[in-house]
Amino acid sequence: MGWGQIGDAWRAGTPVIAYRQHYELRPGDNCLLAPTVSAYIEALSSLRQQPALRETLAANGRRDVLQHRVSAVAQVLAGHLRSAVSRGTTSGGRP
Repeated sequence: MGWGQIGDAWRAGTPVIAYRQHYELRPGDNCLLAPTVSAYIEALSSLRQQPALRETLAANGRRDVLQHRVSAVAQVLAGHLRSAVSRGTTSGGRP
């Protein structure tokens, strides 16, 4: 949700080659970074020649996009709210 083409690629299990650093892109973990045409050609060649790299980038991308589903974010937010209520605090940390 809200990630556009990057999220669409990750949900589909497609590795991402980005031309610049963006949001939660982590080169070598969930994408490859290719700021120039020659770097893009090299990245594409690496994906074609290294199936393990391709699978790792795709799997890590899926992991990251799933962490940002509405239900996942809602669970994290609910946990923070429960914690704040149990401490007896409201906004700004004041009782």
